[in-house]
Order: sequence, then C-alpha cells, then structure tokens
Amino acid sequence: MRAFFIEKGITFYRAISYKNKPKEVCFLGSPPPEKVTGYQRCNAPGDPMFYAGCYIGAVLSEIGANRGDKVYLIKMGY
Repeated sequence: MRAFFIEKGITFYRAISYKNKPKEVCFLGSPPPEKVTGYQRCNAPGDPMFYAGCYIGAVLSEIGANRGDKVYLIKMGY
C-alpha cells in the first residue's frame, strides 16, 4: 500500500451517475451500507467510504455510466 501527503490547494472530484436527478444532497456522498454488497476499491461489504480523485478523467472513467445516465460532478477544494 502506498500513501502520500496531500498539499493544500488540491482540488478533488467525485462523479456519480444516476438515471434521474437525485432528490437529496446525501445521494452525492458515499453509498448507503445496503448498496455495498461486495469488495470495491475502498469499500468492504456493508462498509461504504467516500471516494474522490484529483483527475476529472479518472473519476469519470471509473463510475460506469451508461448511455442516457445523467452524470453529476462534485468539485471540492482542500
């Protein structure tokens, strides 16, 4: 495992794909525990974590959006 320090001024992005517009801002955070059924990059089953990246292209390529989905991109500064 590799870890690194994040310098101030870095921008992080989170992208989420939904067929319909989310009705609450909580839908833009980590998934609810019941949605995490297997091991993922950061999540264990039933134990969701918030994931963001510093490159828009990487974040968008990892969300598995399908044709017709609406993609929401969240930008956060540190």
